[in-house]
Amino acid sequence: MRVRPADRLLVVDPQDRVLLLRFDHRSGPLAGQIYWTTPGGGLEPGESWEAVAPRELAEETGILAADLGEAVHARDFPLQMPDGSWVEAQERFFLIRVPTPQMDMNGRTAHEAEVLDRHAWWSLDDLARTTDIVHPGDLADILRPYLSAPSAPRLRPYDAARDLDRCMALWRAASEAGHPFLDAATLDADAVVVREAYMPAAEITVAERDGVVVGFLALLGDVVGGLFVDPAAHRSGAGRALIEDALRRRGRLEVEVYEANPGARAFYAACGLVETGRRDTDDHGRALPLIRMTATDGDQTCPH
Repeated sequence: MRVRPADRLLVVDPQDRVLLLRFDHRSGPLAGQIYWTTPGGGLEPGESWEAVAPRELAEETGILAADLGEAVHARDFPLQMPDGSWVEAQERFFLIRVPTPQMDMNGRTAHEAEVLDRHAWWSLDDLARTTDIVHPGDLADILRPYLSAPSAPRLRPYDAARDLDRCMALWRAASEAGHPFLDAATLDADAVVVREAYMPAAEITVAERDGVVVGFLALLGDVVGGLFVDPAAHRSGAGRALIEDALRRRGRLEVEVYEANPGARAFYAACGLVETGRRDTDDHGRALPLIRMTATDGDQTCPH
């Protein structure tokens, strides 16, 4: 398979938004594919990684940049080209910060003019909320270490009329990420019970950032019935803030976590909760062991 080295450009504005271009392939082998991706393109013969980046940036956006620094990310993967051929793509990502510029599309090739139909500046929250296809799929994770630290989440009481649908969407996304041992049919059935029984019975606090709910914690007395954070907002402080708030208010917390969910167990352990028990079945009678963990106020040192 032919190797195709290429640059991808993470163009970030003063508001920590990244520039994405939308591709809409209407004909050829890629017909029907619509997705957002960063500016960038393949190296010409004899061209260096550092040389292609400013050239592609100028051609696709009209933005002029002299020094892009070192590559911040790399990935190699099979890629189908517009002519239908397959190549081994070797992509290097360069980060460049710019004032929000006026876009100039005049430098685009004929093919780019045909398939690039719009551009937009995306925040990390935009990436978390979108249902559009974005390449690469882990773009938010690539960007996050290089952007400003996120603002502290705002905590407020849950409002069922306002928050139920969003919280159920977070429950589903977090459950799929943390509980891959539960199939879709099981999650569909559990969702009904969560919506109709657990949510109305619990005292719920939501964490929101920039007006968007990114997580919630449901308490039944001093028992954490559930803590669910948008996977795109992991390690952003939302989970930590919810646990610390609940522990301050209750003085003691207890949670049961699936033994098969090591990420959640590690998070709670880092927050100062210690294992105090175990049972062999979950609340639905399934043979999925649960680990009980507890903490008292002053024990937590949550990292995220």
